[in-house]
Amino acid sequence: MQSLLVLTDLSGAAFHAAEFACSLSRQMHSRRILLFHAYHTFIPATDIPVSTGRENRKIEEEINRTLETWADQLKGQVNPGTEIAVRTEDAVLATVVNELCRQEKIDMIIMGVTGKSVLRETFIGSKAIQVLDISECPVLLVPPETAVAPVENVIFATDLKKVSATTPLQELESLLHDIPAHLWVLNVEHPDERYSPQLREELTDLHTLLQQYDPEYRFSIHEDIVQGIITFAEERSCPLVIVVPRKHGLFHSSITRKLVRRLHVPVIAIPERKYSPTQVG
Repeated sequence: MQSLLVLTDLSGAAFHAAEFACSLSRQMHSRRILLFHAYHTFIPATDIPVSTGRENRKIEEEINRTLETWADQLKGQVNPGTEIAVRTEDAVLATVVNELCRQEKIDMIIMGVTGKSVLRETFIGSKAIQVLDISECPVLLVPPETAVAPVENVIFATDLKKVSATTPLQELESLLHDIPAHLWVLNVEHPDERYSPQLREELTDLHTLLQQYDPEYRFSIHEDIVQGIITFAEERSCPLVIVVPRKHGLFHSSITRKLVRRLHVPVIAIPERKYSPTQVG
């Protein structure tokens, strides 16, 4: 995780997320943090030609000045040699984020969350939900009450479905390798769900994938999958939860949204590996 992208709307929640990104970058020995703000210019519906070039430049200059101030304030929170860069674009965030990540060789996106509505009304509302849904990179969502401190325990919450076929191994390994923390592997099942006959095979696959990190495994039955994860995290003071949202099945992306809304620690959502029915898993 050498290059981190912090998406910001210049709010307090976003700055807090940037501070957490700096703290995490020290553990991961990241080389670069990019502070990015996307604004979308409103063009009036009129037959009269309207020039917005000067206004756009003024907006961009003001935003860049703010981001440069943030960068100066954050420099003391990263390792020596870690670059903090800034970038602003007149664009709709959800339409440019993946291309931005490719251009800047981003390994992980970091966003602040706050509020009380869906997905705790992330700092840019529904746009943040779109980023969570479409991002090709891992997305780290940081609640405002998150302590800016080293991560010592990590939970990988899994539904034990098609482990080998859909687990994004490269991204997961990169995270676990770069964050020197104790790993808990947690499976929470609903009472109405029965463990499949393939469970032993799925567990074997998971053990093979993660054995180098010497994880501890825990299995739980709970009426509320999200609450089961929250309770486990609180009992063990785990400051970070990793999930792989799925388009189908029990661990659907909606579970991740509920988790972020109710959990008071950061959540990293890693896009699932595309699964082909011809694959074994």
